Amino acid sequence: MADKPDRRGTFWDWPVPVAFLGLLLVLLAASNGKAAGVLLGLVIGLFGLVTVLARRGTFSARRN
Repeated sequence: MADKPDRRGTFWDWPVPVAFLGLLLVLLAASNGKAAGVLLGLVIGLFGLVTVLARRGTFSARRN
């Protein structure tokens, strides 16, 4: 059985659609004047962005 390629931290990783969903929610809520929707969209988008960065290894310790 063939192994799947590692997609962590790439465009095809699962947090990317979550971040886009947050951005879409921000745009829709802002166009309707809903402050709670904008805040929720920002939280969802930020969660997706930080998760992508963490899965890329951005926050791991650097070695010399």
